[in-house]
Amino acid sequence: MVLRVSEAIPALLPPDQRRRPVSNWRCGVVVSTKVSKRAVHRNRIRRLLHGQLLRDPPMTQRPTWMVISLKPNSLEIPPTQLLEEWKALSRKAGLTDEQ
Repeated sequence: MVLRVSEAIPALLPPDQRRRPVSNWRCGVVVSTKVSKRAVHRNRIRRLLHGQLLRDPPMTQRPTWMVISLKPNSLEIPPTQLLEEWKALSRKAGLTDEQ
């Protein structure tokens, strides 16, 4: 799993979202066909990470954009281990208060 974090650029958002952003952060989850040729498997991993992001959102004071990219062997890893890897990456990036 790879996490890319960038400071948000509000000028790239649609006009209605520039005025009143929904939250301080946005995140995209990229699961390529190298992970699985079947969309149902790619979507399952994407939903798993989106659900975790909504349950435990990143703690950031400044507007932040993130992209989570999964590596080809991600489908072979148990979901709990994927979520632990996400938590470790978010701590390392300074997005959570957990130790």
